[in-house]
Amino acid sequence: MVGFGILTVQDVLESGHPGLVILGLVLLGYCLILLTLSVLGCLKLYRLQALLANVCIVAPSNVLWSVSYVVLTPFRWLWIRLMNMMVTRVVSLFTVKPSFKEATFEKLLKAFPIGYGGILFENIMEITEEEARVSMRKRITEFPFPLMRKEVNKCCTNNLLNSFVFRLVIATTIFPLLGWWLIGFTYVPFVPVFCRDATPSRDDSIGEDKGSSVCLEIPSCTFLSRARKVYDDDAKGNRACINE
Repeated sequence: MVGFGILTVQDVLESGHPGLVILGLVLLGYCLILLTLSVLGCLKLYRLQALLANVCIVAPSNVLWSVSYVVLTPFRWLWIRLMNMMVTRVVSLFTVKPSFKEATFEKLLKAFPIGYGGILFENIMEITEEEARVSMRKRITEFPFPLMRKEVNKCCTNNLLNSFVFRLVIATTIFPLLGWWLIGFTYVPFVPVFCRDATPSRDDSIGEDKGSSVCLEIPSCTFLSRARKVYDDDAKGNRACINE
């Protein structure tokens, strides 16, 4: 019997609560669709996999997130303040501690150079974009980042993280929610069906297609726009919010 956490399908159906029954059936259908997408990847039926993903996952997800973006606007404002407050404290190494009311993007912008300084050991606002990129690439090869990657790979292998189904789930669930905070409105473009590489790269261990185009479309980045406005300089704004 398929279960959700500690509840089985039978428990859900026997509960008699319409809302719980509908939610259970939706979750069951979602899991079956993901399983089918994985099987299609193993069978190398990439076009059929993309078509099913578009119809059953991407399209419904875009509609749901688009409607929610408008309807839940007051909650988005609260979400933005809450995330700004928590992230500002962490990124600034707890040197900037805004209250919920004070947690603006401007406060968050002040935190990023502090965080970069703690990681790169230099003032990122006083170096060029190319120097910043070189410094960041070099730093992630040094302690403790290789050790962190090693620990992450113990539970989430590169094959899993690069798999089509995993990227599809993340792009249609977590990314839009994070986008509400830092970016603004986002959506997931349809996965190409007919204009696909005839021999896409794939995950040899589980047969997943790594070449499938699952991405997040960002019409306009709220944080990047604020950064460029605050610094009155596109280059400094790009460096301050790690969007370039």
